[in-house]
Amino acid sequence: MNEISATVAFWILDAWRRLGSQLQTGYRNSGGAAVGDSVRVTRIDSCGATFSMEAVGRTIGQNREWDMSLTDSKFSFDVSSGTVAATLTIEFPNGNKMLLAEMPE
Repeated sequence: MNEISATVAFWILDAWRRLGSQLQTGYRNSGGAAVGDSVRVTRIDSCGATFSMEAVGRTIGQNREWDMSLTDSKFSFDVSSGTVAATLTIEFPNGNKMLLAEMPE
């Protein structure tokens, strides 16, 4: 993983939003790791250090949307040739991590 700036991280999130990329989420905290939903990025606010994402593939009317604050977060990015095309890792100030993995088509 390569550490990147918040500016680059928001550029990646915005590119995924514009492309409508479907991402797989994962989470890691002191209790362990968990796989999350498949999501799409819906809004970006780099000035406010927030972004929104919604779960996809649920029954119509049951999609959930989350607003995420990335203030004081750290970012890393990796491109691979395996089962995942690219991964953005967000480390929140409390030490918890969220992974957003773009799946190859």
